Amino acid sequence: MWSKKTILLILLIPFLTMMPSVEKNLTVSRAVAETREKLNRKLFEAIKMGDAELVEELIEKGADVNARDKNNYTPLLRAVSRGDLKIVKILIEHGADIKAKEKFFGYAPIHIAAMKGYTEIVKLLIKHGADVNVKDKYGDTPLHLAALEGHEDVVKLLIENGADVNALNARRWTPLHKAALTGKVGVARILIENGAKVNVFGRSKETPLHLAVMRKHKKMVLFLVKKGADINAKDIRKRTPLDYARVEDLKKLLQKLGGKRGSEIF
Repeated sequence: MWSKKTILLILLIPFLTMMPSVEKNLTVSRAVAETREKLNRKLFEAIKMGDAELVEELIEKGADVNARDKNNYTPLLRAVSRGDLKIVKILIEHGADIKAKEKFFGYAPIHIAAMKGYTEIVKLLIKHGADVNVKDKYGDTPLHLAALEGHEDVVKLLIENGADVNALNARRWTPLHKAALTGKVGVARILIENGAKVNVFGRSKETPLHLAVMRKHKKMVLFLVKKGADINAKDIRKRTPLDYARVEDLKKLLQKLGGKRGSEIF
């Protein structure tokens, strides 16, 4: 009759014989992980250099197209930031996640492309399923960002592909608020022609006209009034656009416009 100790040793024999193999597999796994990490670093470097051939070569060797760098950007986010259409195409063809966001602002690739005015990249991202109404951490859509920067071609492209012209961000601002803030009259015209509300209120009851006056954008003020902006609209502080007019000629202009309809002025 075998003792308990003998039985235990017999049961452990298969596991003991496997130990060298397990250790070997762990060593191989670590080596593979280290190799992948090096390839990923080289991939980001190749994108920075704009070397499309090297990017493709590194991917074929095993670089991860959805890796993250120290700033939490993916290769696609980096390539889009650089406006490198060729590398963007390569990454997408190899399975790059077009919806992956960076962590600081919550930008998806289409946010960055829209903000920087990269029309062809925006077009490519939409073709591969990018959401034109995706929101960042502050509720901004790609259209908000394109409107802010005045990229008219991108604004048109986004609207043609279903972007909401009255989308609200965390401050309850629409893309028209953004255009008014920076005085982008061309963008404002496109937005209004496609259904943007002129007398829309933000979280503090500010209208696009309030913002245009605050930023002293005279042409935007004139344009918005022509399109029916309410000169007497009051924000949360009960102030009208006139109350925010700090430049004398703008103040006189608003006083002149006060009580008149846009159609009576122009």
